[in-house]
Amino acid sequence: MTNPYANSGYAKAMSAYQNTQDENLGPMEIILELYKGVIKFLRQAKSAYEADDLEKMCYWVDRVQKILEALTAHLDMDQGGKDAEFLQEFYVVLMARLGKVLDRPDTSHEFDQLIAYAMPVYERWYELTYDRVAPGKEDADVKESAHAN
Repeated sequence: MTNPYANSGYAKAMSAYQNTQDENLGPMEIILELYKGVIKFLRQAKSAYEADDLEKMCYWVDRVQKILEALTAHLDMDQGGKDAEFLQEFYVVLMARLGKVLDRPDTSHEFDQLIAYAMPVYERWYELTYDRVAPGKEDADVKESAHAN
């Protein structure tokens, strides 16, 4: 896989996640954290929906959309090739489905589907970042919580 973010402004993308855990992350780790944020915020949106707190659900959906917009804006379509094309389509689909999440007959299930849709991309990015099968014990909480939904 080529790096579809070869010439990106990672700081702007990371600010969409607003994660201040470690400012010494490399480019691949930053993107991995952003994908982790997408999954985390989708779970929080689902929980808010189930608690009948639509304002909080919209807050979490907005956070996901901001991450996706930042990731999309920083794709390097020239150097990223087919990987960048795949990711662009992935982001478009996620954003479109998020925009219609309340139109679904079972909104909770739709959030589950969105999490399931995002997990393979997160797992692949993890593999590329750490050169091992994803997620390892270090990130088991992401996988377990995504599958618990």
